[in-house]
Amino acid sequence: MVFILAACLPARADDKPSDVAYDDLNSIFGLSLWSSDDLWSEPAAATAARLKWPRESKTADDSSYRLYTRPTVQVLGEHPYSLALYGDADGNVAYLSLMFANEGDVQDLMQQDGVKSYEELMAKPTEKNLLATKVKALIDQEVKSIQARVTGLLGKPKITSFGQDASSTESVLRWDWNGHSILLASENGKYLAVRILPTAVADQKNAKRITQESIGKKLQGQVTHRDNGDVVIQNIPMVDQGPKGYCLPATWERDLRYMGIPADMYMLAMLGSTGIGGATSTGKMVQGVGNMVRNYGLRIFRQTGNMQILNFADKIDHGIPVMWGMFVVDKLNAELTKRSKARTANTTPADWTAYKKTLMAARTASYGYKNIQDNGHMCMIIGYNLKTGEIAISDSWGAAFTERWITVEEAQAITQGELYEVTF
Repeated sequence: MVFILAACLPARADDKPSDVAYDDLNSIFGLSLWSSDDLWSEPAAATAARLKWPRESKTADDSSYRLYTRPTVQVLGEHPYSLALYGDADGNVAYLSLMFANEGDVQDLMQQDGVKSYEELMAKPTEKNLLATKVKALIDQEVKSIQARVTGLLGKPKITSFGQDASSTESVLRWDWNGHSILLASENGKYLAVRILPTAVADQKNAKRITQESIGKKLQGQVTHRDNGDVVIQNIPMVDQGPKGYCLPATWERDLRYMGIPADMYMLAMLGSTGIGGATSTGKMVQGVGNMVRNYGLRIFRQTGNMQILNFADKIDHGIPVMWGMFVVDKLNAELTKRSKARTANTTPADWTAYKKTLMAARTASYGYKNIQDNGHMCMIIGYNLKTGEIAISDSWGAAFTERWITVEEAQAITQGELYEVTF
């Protein structure tokens, strides 16, 4: 995985004296993270098991483990909301992203203020502004606390910047120890993150461009053709957005990682100007991600129109997922989960004949969804079946939502009319 570092000050790799041991780092973090001096040679699965962080995703190219924590959990002396560990293609630890106070994960602060839901919060601008002020104050306090804690062990940090282009660059405090770089990032009062990555990676300044020949062959190899007519893209990383409105950042993280570009939904949320609770600007997100992918020789393609399978089948055939803006209808969402579970039990031609007949009622019911224009959402289109007139979708809600199926008529009823893809 490749990151880019745009340095404001020269970043030297001069490690702390040898009297700092990995046990000392474990002590200040409050985690059994290191079991040797070289975290990057340790298996990601074994490290996550030691930390008791559940697996979020496993593909041929990478893996991720994520824990959304209880309020009592402390890391670096403060409460983190999300703890994520990423593995590389060899199965070793690649990097970590520890997210502390931020504008997305504010459920506990909302409850303290007597606000029960994000919908209620969005309807109360005054409470929303007060909550944003409270989050910023918490971030400022945690920055000072964590900086003092790490400085006490590793000395004064270097002030630099980290990111993949001008729009996604973060101002960071950086400490280096024995081939590990610890970055403390706090951007615009939006979030506080601690990232741990190899020093050699942190020092890199140029993206490795992805050639059309290399990416095309790789992506097409991810397409599965099933006997029942399903055409589905496999090996797309899962990202669980958690209990917040991060569907856009989480979906884009999944797609970027699938294309071989390192990404973090919290940093992507900054690109999309995601605010309290998770409302994200699609336009700003696409613009920011577009700047990122151009560094790798890729681009974002946008199309509008109806949800006819032939409008995106060619992309699926070439292993390119499509990001789809739509509206979540609770009744339909529950039906899709139920239907997709039943769908996997169809193993014979007779089963599929009966299954296709059951879809007739679903197609008719779809007309009742056309006037529902709230609860905006983004998911991925990862497949299609021309025989049944269905589209395979994948939501950033965890493993159970990796693959579900919706009829073309239902998709047309709830679409926002925009499709995006990262392509070459």
